[in-house]
Amino acid sequence: MRPRTMVVGADGSPASQNAVRWAAEEAAGTGSRVVVVTAVDVNTQFARDLPPTGLSNWRAELHHDLRTTWVEPLVDAGVDHATRFVEEAAAKAIMGVADEEGADLIVIGTHGHGGLRDRLLGSVSYRIIHLARQPVTVIPPDWQPAVPLAATGP
Repeated sequence: MRPRTMVVGADGSPASQNAVRWAAEEAAGTGSRVVVVTAVDVNTQFARDLPPTGLSNWRAELHHDLRTTWVEPLVDAGVDHATRFVEEAAAKAIMGVADEEGADLIVIGTHGHGGLRDRLLGSVSYRIIHLARQPVTVIPPDWQPAVPLAATGP
């Protein structure tokens, strides 16, 4: 069954960029809609809200990046997409949006660390793989798009 709606976790990292590029390729071929989610855990990001950076600066930059740079592969592929900015822990945010959107698939990138520390503390991908109600596709750190990015330009 082809997914109608995919939810992709994004934070600007190379791993999440791979996840968005993979989703763009898949959605372009299947006509799926993609919802790109970024999350800010207010419990761990509290220090960023204190001066001198201030509450609005870094959050405004995240909102901007989410709506522009991070979704470029989807725009370039002509994929129907939306973005969501959620203030809670990343795994919970991604799974929550997947439930709200009625997603058929969650797509996440992985940094490939996967050591004992990640298993004990719970990496985002580990939590999603084990707790999500939807199938999960994990894009490995060495994944390459079928068409290299340089080949997609003019």
